[in-house]
This record gives sequence, structure tokens and C-alpha cells, in this order.
Amino acid sequence: MLLVLLAPAATSAEAPSGADTSAAKRTAGAPVSRASLPITFSIGSDGGVLWGLARELVYVGSYKLSELDYPLQPMAYAGARVELGAFGGLDASLRFRGGIPAWTGSMTDSDYENFDGVKTHFSQSDSYLERSVFVNARLGWRFAPSPAIVIEPFAAYIYLDIKWSAQNGYYQYPPETSPPYTPWSPSEPKVPLSGVVLTYEQTFMIPAVGIRVIGRVSRTLSLDASVALSPFAALNDVDEHPLRYLAFYDSMAGGFYIEPELALSWQVARDLELSVRLSYLSISEPNNGTTVVVDTNPNDATYGVPTLLTSQYSGATMSAFGAEVGGRLKL
Repeated sequence: MLLVLLAPAATSAEAPSGADTSAAKRTAGAPVSRASLPITFSIGSDGGVLWGLARELVYVGSYKLSELDYPLQPMAYAGARVELGAFGGLDASLRFRGGIPAWTGSMTDSDYENFDGVKTHFSQSDSYLERSVFVNARLGWRFAPSPAIVIEPFAAYIYLDIKWSAQNGYYQYPPETSPPYTPWSPSEPKVPLSGVVLTYEQTFMIPAVGIRVIGRVSRTLSLDASVALSPFAALNDVDEHPLRYLAFYDSMAGGFYIEPELALSWQVARDLELSVRLSYLSISEPNNGTTVVVDTNPNDATYGVPTLLTSQYSGATMSAFGAEVGGRLKL
């Protein structure tokens, strides 16, 4: 944001007789300099990678019945942002990032159906990113306690939607069809799977607050550190099992979100800035979400009928390290 110093308006006075008023006539209709305006506007673009993991959890009471891990190893993305500054301190920004669909690692599904904490069922498939959308809107106020430091408290709203598909792979299930099951072993025969085995989508909606500190290191270099957090992260997720003709819809609220960031910026020209940014994202939902299951087989009489699972609860987490490079142009 450009800091603008507005000079007090000159008092109106009649020019002395014989004074040369040609300069005043020339400047009266001249364009106003951008530096004198109390509003600044900039646009930027960036690209980077996220390396992390999303986890879906199923509980019966306090017991973990199932765990599904979807990796981001890594997920590449590209993005754009706009920033608006006004009134010498107001700072508003809108940032969008979209993931690039690709293979992101091996997805695993583990069940613990003997209720003793020992794994009984296991499957592994290739995980593919179907889509990813990150939107971050911020509104803050900047003030400068010293010429080299700017502090900005802010409020934010984060929307994050990621969808994976698990394809092919194998499963290792015990011979029993009801408990007690033989505990899982890596040496069990692997039964191959083909096609889309699972799809999983997480949609987070997070109101947050944070603090940002910008420190000038030299005439052209500056450090930008920030942290945003919230105890009100909400999540809706969808876990579809095409081979079983079932879809599970989970709703969670009251999760904890935190995202620290650190950037090094280089002002390569008067209106152009390049930056390198590191970040860490962590979202953890409480294990008390509600689950509704829907029959997706069109040949069934119960097709499309939702059923609330009163004996099961859902939980979820998302964590990822990020690294990106970007540029910003002041207009």
C-alpha cells in the first residue's frame, strides 16, 4: 500500500496586481498525479505447490472405526490476486488459487472393525486431484509504528474445496464376513481393483482473524509475516463409493484453523514486486460430525433416500506445507 501525505489546501487569495498567473492557469487543468490519490490498486499472479495430507475419519462413540488418507504429494497450483488500499490505512485483498489436476500420491483406506484398535481391512489406490479451489478474502487496517515496520490486523474469509478420486489399486480383506476378523497383515494376498474406487471432496468455510507484519530489510527488500486463525472452521465433505453404490455426506463445525505465512519481496521496479512465499495450513475438525448415507444405485427402491447414521460420527483434518513464487504490479 502506498502511504499518501495530503498537504493542507491553500487558502483562497486574490493575486497581486500585475502578478503572472500563467502558471496557475496551466496547472488548473493538468491531470492529478497518481501519487496524490488516496486509493491504490494492484494485481498479481503466483504459482506454487502444496505438500500435505487430507484425512477422513469415522468414529463409533470415541472409537476410530475407519481412516482414509488422501495425499497431496504434491499438488501444483496457479493463482491470481487483487489488492485495494484506501484512506491511508485500509487494505482489502481477494486471492484465488486453482489446483492442477494430476496424480497426487497413493490413497489408503484402513478399517479397525474388531473394536480393539487393530487394523482389520486395508486398501490402496492411486489418488488423482479432480479439482481444487482456494479463495481468500481479507480486510485489514495498516499502521506504521516506525518508518521500517507496518502492522496490519485483519479479518478474513477462506473457502477451500478439494476433490480427489481413488483409482485402481488393490484391497486386503480378512476371510471372515463378520467380526471377529483376522488382523490385517501386509503379507495378505492383494486383490486388484480397477476403475474409480472412491471419490472424496472436502469443502471448508472459515471466518478468521489475523495479524500481519511487514518489515523493510533494505531499499528493495522486505519481509512479510502473517498468521490467520479461527476456532470456527466448518466442513462439508462427500465420500462416494461407486462399487458399493453408497455416498456419505458429513457435516462438521467448530474446527480449528491456523495458517502462518512468510514472504520475502523484492521491488525490482517502481511498480513491480517479486516474492517468494512459504506457508503452512492446518485444519482439524472435532470428531462429532453428523453423517447421512444415500443409496446411489438407481435400481434400488431406496435410491436417493438419505438416512442419518445415529451411531457413527465423522471427523476430518487437512494439513499442508506450501511454497510459491509470485509477482505484483501496482496500477
